Amino acid sequence: MLKFRFVDAVRESIEFPKLASFFISREDQVAFRRFADDLARFRDSSQTEATWQTPMPISTKVSEGEYEVDGRGARVVGSFSTIWEIKKAEPGLFVIAGNASTSFSIMREDGSIVRSWNMDIAAHDSPGCHFHSQIVARGDGEWNISVPRLPGLAVSPFSAFEFLLSELFQTEWALRSQTANGAQGWRAVQKRRLEKLLAWAAREIDKPGVSPWVAFKTAKPNADLFSS
Repeated sequence: MLKFRFVDAVRESIEFPKLASFFISREDQVAFRRFADDLARFRDSSQTEATWQTPMPISTKVSEGEYEVDGRGARVVGSFSTIWEIKKAEPGLFVIAGNASTSFSIMREDGSIVRSWNMDIAAHDSPGCHFHSQIVARGDGEWNISVPRLPGLAVSPFSAFEFLLSELFQTEWALRSQTANGAQGWRAVQKRRLEKLLAWAAREIDKPGVSPWVAFKTAKPNADLFSS
């Protein structure tokens, strides 16, 4: 079971809302803040297990087509929800004890969905990349098959949500993530995790006798990848 440091995850939950609040619909600000605060409440409680999840899908403000060059895209809204089943491990750590999935949709202003996907951390007996994204069928006779599992770099609900914001608000998010309150604290946590993730991936693809892609695709990280 993959371990995470409370100090990193709680810092994320404090700093990311400072960056992201500008991009979240006013109606969902309270729900998002509650979700962010729930991890610290779990850490400080006598509970040993928890289902850490958004109380409702969290919507972004309208993207004025900013996902295309010069804002030439359509007006759309993003939606984010997540569920992580976690339990406390040794002091200062928690582990993924079950589902660890973050779901996204991009919608027209009338609420009709144009794209949906998940960003997940797989179980150790699951096929495909351990950190991956999956496209979700939108209906209309589409077959909701589990492949492709696209390799991913998001290792927390907040880093997954950053991906959505950076796609819908290309320029605005890039600027705000450098200058807004909370930017340096957010960067410190993400830099540490990404360095560990990419170093692990580099070691896996260096294994002899197998295609580097197969080595990476089938690799399962040690539990202490992010906690050491």
